[in-house]
Amino acid sequence: MTRFQFESWYDVMMMSGHGPFVWASFAITFAIVAYLWIMPGIRERRLLREQRRLLAIEAAQHAAAREGQGG
Repeated sequence: MTRFQFESWYDVMMMSGHGPFVWASFAITFAIVAYLWIMPGIRERRLLREQRRLLAIEAAQHAAAREGQGG
C-alpha cells in the first residue's frame, strides 16, 4: 500500500513551510489561464458590437443621402 506523503491536511497546505509559495503560484497561474481563456470572447463581443454600431451609422448616412437626392 502506498504511504501518503503528508500526515494531515494542514501539512498538505503548509508543505514544510513552502506551501504559501506553492499555492500562491497555483493561484496566479490559474488566474492567468482564466484571463487568457475569457478575454478573447469579451474582445470578440466588443468588436462585433462596435461593428454593428458603425454599420448602423453608415446605413443611416446612406439613407439620409438618398433622401436628400430624391427630394
